Amino acid sequence: MTNNRRLTTKGIAFFGALTVFLLLLHATDEIARGESARQYSGVSPGSATTFFILLMVLYVFGIGWAWKGRKLGYVIVLVMSPFAFLRYLFHAYSLFGGVSLEGIAAAYTSEAAGAFFVFSYMALGLTSLMTLILSINALVVRKRA
Repeated sequence: MTNNRRLTTKGIAFFGALTVFLLLLHATDEIARGESARQYSGVSPGSATTFFILLMVLYVFGIGWAWKGRKLGYVIVLVMSPFAFLRYLFHAYSLFGGVSLEGIAAAYTSEAAGAFFVFSYMALGLTSLMTLILSINALVVRKRA
């Protein structure tokens, strides 16, 4: 395994694990604020949460397979990372009637809690975009080798 490929797989594992953690934090925040029930009208919050957990399990398996250098892992990470980045865009630009980052900060009585969750959404955007870029790089380098 070349040095570039080793760094790429470690980067995918690091940024992917951070993305999963931040997505779980994001989902916890939405459930605590009651946003998940409003966003997924027509779907029970329990089934939406179960579907989310299943997607996170798939993402973690993809990260694990990418760590082993398997193409399927890179493809799973390549498919899942844009969805995580879209969650950031959803709040950064209030897409589809979503709550903006300023609205999230205002929803908390403590400024520190609001700042923490805005920071976590911004970190989610960074980590998911890095994971996407690294998975594309891994697939391109793999194809050349």
